[in-house]
Amino acid sequence: MTAAACAAAVLLAGCANAPQAVPTASGIRWELDVSPRRPAALRAATLQVRATDASGSPVALQGFRASATMPEMDHRGETIAFREIEPGLYEAVHTFSMDGRWEIRLTGSVKGKRAEVRISLDVGGVR
Repeated sequence: MTAAACAAAVLLAGCANAPQAVPTASGIRWELDVSPRRPAALRAATLQVRATDASGSPVALQGFRASATMPEMDHRGETIAFREIEPGLYEAVHTFSMDGRWEIRLTGSVKGKRAEVRISLDVGGVR
């Protein structure tokens, strides 16, 4: 497990009502907000991702992409279709295919440098 994934797991476990924020080595602070707070499988959830720099200014990402996989399962992941709302703010409505622990992988580039983070998200009732 990478340091960013470990930090994400700790942050997600401890933040019941606030967006989940994860700093990365790229210098970008990623913030994931999910509504409803605990999404359920086969029901639409709204996901917002905010990318900021160390000063809190929005970071517009080139080639921003997101996918969701279940680390404990052996099946293909799901693409999450985010759209840019404003520089540094992205939103998607996504329906997760099943309950369990998901890993959200966010990637993009800033000034030609790749930025990536993985954030854990519990969907439905967790075992």
